[in-house]
Amino acid sequence: MKSKNYLDVIFLEEPIIKRKIALMVNPQHKDDFIERTNHFKLRTTLILRDVQWVLDEQVVPENAFNPHSNRWTYIHTLEDIYKWLNGTAVNHTGITKFEAIGKSAEDRDIYAFSIINPLKDDSVKVIIEAGTHGNEYIGTHFTTYLINQLLNSTDPNLVMLRKKYNWYFIPVLNPDGYVYSQKEDRLWRKNRRRTEGKSIGVDLNRNFGYKFGLYDASSEPEHERYHGPSEFSEPETQVLRKFIDRKRDRLTFYFSFHGYGQKIIIPYSDSTRHLGNFHEVQTYAKQAAAKMESFAGHKYSVGIPFDLFGKRQSGDSASWVKKDYHVPYVFTVLLRDDGSYALALPNEQLLAACQEMEIGFVELMMSTPRNMKGNTFFTRARGIRISVLPFLFIILPMLIMV
Repeated sequence: MKSKNYLDVIFLEEPIIKRKIALMVNPQHKDDFIERTNHFKLRTTLILRDVQWVLDEQVVPENAFNPHSNRWTYIHTLEDIYKWLNGTAVNHTGITKFEAIGKSAEDRDIYAFSIINPLKDDSVKVIIEAGTHGNEYIGTHFTTYLINQLLNSTDPNLVMLRKKYNWYFIPVLNPDGYVYSQKEDRLWRKNRRRTEGKSIGVDLNRNFGYKFGLYDASSEPEHERYHGPSEFSEPETQVLRKFIDRKRDRLTFYFSFHGYGQKIIIPYSDSTRHLGNFHEVQTYAKQAAAKMESFAGHKYSVGIPFDLFGKRQSGDSASWVKKDYHVPYVFTVLLRDDGSYALALPNEQLLAACQEMEIGFVELMMSTPRNMKGNTFFTRARGIRISVLPFLFIILPMLIMV
């Protein structure tokens, strides 16, 4: 949530009592900010002295992501992502499909990329959604990396996974937000819905049809977590709903990739209790987290939002998919990092972040029951460049003040 107060503070995440919070402060207000945090006995740590420099480093050379590239060391433009996906489909004719599945608020195409086994029509299905928030590049980045690995890796586990399942990817659900974040406002999270002639935007991960508008969502259009006028009011969430509805038979895995936070989140987002098959899914997720930590020491936490953030949420895609489609294995994954760089993850960490997540992803997929036939055993209820000045980047533990 952006703060317009006199200290010119920009929160990169919602403040929560007794938890650290990432924020940026205009360097002109540094001394005033520190004086006030000291007054309230709040401990601050300077993480980045010049955020703009880090953001500038993420600027992508045009056409760097060519169809023959095997490197994921830059964040790429929407155009280059789509070019690469199209080229990849051409290079793997017969088992892949790259198709437009709908339009965004600003009439951009939303694409799905599929990897299918033409010899096994009854294969269990996996759907992977990313790019729901315009400013969270790492989710899309990993999704394209995973596509590449499934198609080109000789690792026997990845080869087996490619052949065992039918895969469906939506790498950029929010293309308008992605483009706007790169060209105008690096912190832009929402889509580009126009309200009363202005592009106010809606947080798409608060717009799905699960406990809409109840928790961690706002009815105020200016708010970062504005949920929209009604559930599924946005063309992007409608596109995803229609796509999943077409693929619902034998849909057994659903992943929603985001950044940042290093967390594996299990439904349900609105609950304070562990419901359904939570404990089974938690076991697999913790095994994946342990594997990822062994790669480079980065720890991933596992739980429902209330466990991990101390708050409940609603309107998210994962809980909606779990509830409406009875999908057994549903995960929302926040990739690197833990807040040290937040949205400005340095380029030199991008490939390592993907490799780390690949290890966890493979562990998740390999550890779940091998003989499942998908959700056909379940009965469904319905058929259905803000130019950021060289701000200071500070982590502030929010303590109870008495």
